[in-house]
Amino acid sequence: MSQRELAQARRQLEEQAERAAAHEVAQRRLRQLATRLDQRLTRSESVSGVRGWLKRRQLSTMPRTEEDDALAVLRSSSLMKGAWYLTRYPEVVSTGLSPALHYLRVGAAQHKDPGPAFNTRKYLAQHPDLPRDVNPLVHFHAANPGPAA
Repeated sequence: MSQRELAQARRQLEEQAERAAAHEVAQRRLRQLATRLDQRLTRSESVSGVRGWLKRRQLSTMPRTEEDDALAVLRSSSLMKGAWYLTRYPEVVSTGLSPALHYLRVGAAQHKDPGPAFNTRKYLAQHPDLPRDVNPLVHFHAANPGPAA
């Protein structure tokens, strides 16, 4: 290669490195924002006391009493990654539901994964007799008791 070609290749490589660095900064910022949003949505679903009772009765984005146990399992699971879920499925943000509540109500039925380490579609294929109203990740933890996997 000539000096000119080497210089041009070096410039192109430097430009690619700058773009990659900017992309990494943007990805890191997106993960931070998704983590904060997950925390905020989860906190907003707090339902203690009279105020909680009113929230449950008025807002469709609040967990129903019958969802409490399953929601507790999802939130304690190391396989449920709220920030990852929001980043992977950005349309969830517009629902106003926390990632765990969305996965419980509709995400699993849509074959969305709760995190990178749990494949909903694969789990459902391995358990064809699983009733539609049973969440796959909740079922997984019921079948594999112990610390949240």
